[in-house]
Amino acid sequence: MTTLNARDFPTIDAALDAAETIGADVGFDEGIHVTAGLRLRDGVRLVASGNACLQWAGGPGTVLGSAAEGVLKDAGIIGLDIDARDADTVIGWSSAVQCVLRDVAVESDNPAAVVLDIDCNAAGPQNRWGNYNSAYNRIDNLVQTGRCGSLVRLAGYDDGNGAPKAVTTLNSFSGVQAAGVCGTGIDFASWCDSNQFDGVCELYLIADGATGVAYNTAAPDQNVGVYANHFAHLAVDSFGVMQGRVGLRLNRCHSIRIGHYANGPAAEGGQYVISPLAHGFDIRLLREAGGYDPITREWLDGYLFAFADAAGANQLVIDKHGHTIQRGIAQVGFGAGGEPVGLEIGNGRTAAGYAYVDFVSDPAWPDYGLRAIAGPGANGHAWLYHRGGGDLILQAQDGAGRVVLAGSDGVPRIAVSKDGVRFNNKPAPRVVGGLTQDAVLRSALAQLGIITNV
Repeated sequence: MTTLNARDFPTIDAALDAAETIGADVGFDEGIHVTAGLRLRDGVRLVASGNACLQWAGGPGTVLGSAAEGVLKDAGIIGLDIDARDADTVIGWSSAVQCVLRDVAVESDNPAAVVLDIDCNAAGPQNRWGNYNSAYNRIDNLVQTGRCGSLVRLAGYDDGNGAPKAVTTLNSFSGVQAAGVCGTGIDFASWCDSNQFDGVCELYLIADGATGVAYNTAAPDQNVGVYANHFAHLAVDSFGVMQGRVGLRLNRCHSIRIGHYANGPAAEGGQYVISPLAHGFDIRLLREAGGYDPITREWLDGYLFAFADAAGANQLVIDKHGHTIQRGIAQVGFGAGGEPVGLEIGNGRTAAGYAYVDFVSDPAWPDYGLRAIAGPGANGHAWLYHRGGGDLILQAQDGAGRVVLAGSDGVPRIAVSKDGVRFNNKPAPRVVGGLTQDAVLRSALAQLGIITNV
């Protein structure tokens, strides 16, 4: 195929027009400064060599896009380095068919930017199948550095009645990598199916709330045709501790397969958040010690639930071992009538063991600041531990209340009220600091280190 040199034309647009007319490629081997978005042409490939680089200086907008109507056919971008700076979209394909992107490196500095956005037009000439689908495109070796919102976003649209009208489908990806994801690394937004990610897809999350891969971000609780989008090898990692970070999020979708899922530090969000509306998935989560955990709906049902808020932070998690993590206030028996309401810890035990409740009120004592613990055994001990230099206070809040220590016979031995201290349930209170009559009691208290007035 003939290749026209971009240097022989006043602008790249002029070179693209000429190449489209005669069915040629456009090649360049030097840095090119671009201040307005370029429109890709049917049958024309941008082919870079040597030190060729496309430097964007157009502010927010799209660097390399396609027409707003009709179909983009057989276009390509090969071997190109793109300095996208603050562009909103680096490469935008609408209703693209049999296009190629190979060996493309993008440096971006917009935390909301989409590096490769593939969607569908709604007007103009259709493809040879009579629709506006984006299909049969090939992406090999796409690498992003700097900051971006998404590396790849795939979307289509329906007919207004919930049936597909134009979809992004049957596209093939191999060797895609993003080093600075601030939003959703791979975004299967809506009406996209049967897209295949071969090789290794590697995503690094660098912002709070970032997500590695998300299925159905357009309408998480509705059926918007997100299914059969597969990964052979997905690796998600994060730098530092990310708040609300999620490696993999499945909203309402089905028939999802991930053959090898390697997830780095889970931080707060977790390795995956899977909606009860997601079905027919098969995920092979790599264990740190080797081997895989098969994550399927059958494995999850009854074993693990993760409910997250709109920001992506888990609010309630129950794992397959019965461990529960909840953020916020738990209310037991809310709105109950006269029926009993209780909290039982250790009910149904088959062997002796400790049962305890920990209270953490300050990060200085991350394990516990106050612990109530019951020891094992039919005659086991029980303890109340209090940490720090503050007082451990047992206080009866109302005027008539008492704090009572009783023996196994139930008889109060020491009772503390607002009037003083009563011993052995005697009717008259004995007031520490004002004992004038009971010499025996004063002597007994003195042996305990309690000084009384006479």
